Amino acid sequence: MKQRGYTIIELLVAMGVLTVLLGVVYTGVRPQVRHAGEITRAAQMQSETRAAFDLMARDLRMAGYGVDLTMPGVPAPIIYGADKTFWGNFTNVRTTGSGAGSLVTVANGTGFKAGNYLVINSTLFGGEARVIAGVSGNTVVLANPLSRAYAAGSAVHQLEPIRYLRSGSTMMRNGQAALSGVQTDSVQYYLEDGSLVTSPPPKPGRMRGALVSITAVHADAPAGSTPDDLNLTAEVRIRNLGLVDPTRP
Repeated sequence: MKQRGYTIIELLVAMGVLTVLLGVVYTGVRPQVRHAGEITRAAQMQSETRAAFDLMARDLRMAGYGVDLTMPGVPAPIIYGADKTFWGNFTNVRTTGSGAGSLVTVANGTGFKAGNYLVINSTLFGGEARVIAGVSGNTVVLANPLSRAYAAGSAVHQLEPIRYLRSGSTMMRNGQAALSGVQTDSVQYYLEDGSLVTSPPPKPGRMRGALVSITAVHADAPAGSTPDDLNLTAEVRIRNLGLVDPTRP
């Protein structure tokens, strides 16, 4: 018995029906796919923003750690201007050495970096801090000379700045990208009397906490998509500065 095949017209009709069905399915699925992509982007943005927010909060909490604000040459623990700089003993470089003039010889120069502050301390005469101009082996060169000579065995460590700077919509932390898509960011400071100020006071010991706010959108959202933004605001306790006598400069 001879079998009859499909005619061209029948194939064209079948393909047309299939195309219509696929179009209906695509029209129904497309919003779901787009919505799923938006949820994924929003979740990623929230994760990245919270990580950067927590990092800044940690740096604020540690501001002033290991810093004797009464020591000559020690920088203010928080500087607010074109950037935000929080000083603390983050490098935890501790060694012993001797110093005079612009040179300090330490037992181990590993970890000392130009731009940080070297702190040298004598149990008998107190200490001082100076900006590091350079390091050569175990010799640390200072930008300005020490006010006195320090005998061998004097305690030496350094203060490292944690600097936040907005470059366009990217928040940089010490020159490394910490968060993209930043729209706004601000840090305000609570004083010991409960007042809230936009800049650190001249006497750092008056600070008790900070109010940190960051608003960000996903930097890789496709054109035409609904922008997902996230605003995080939280109070952060500055742990170390309250230990400083606020009556001192």
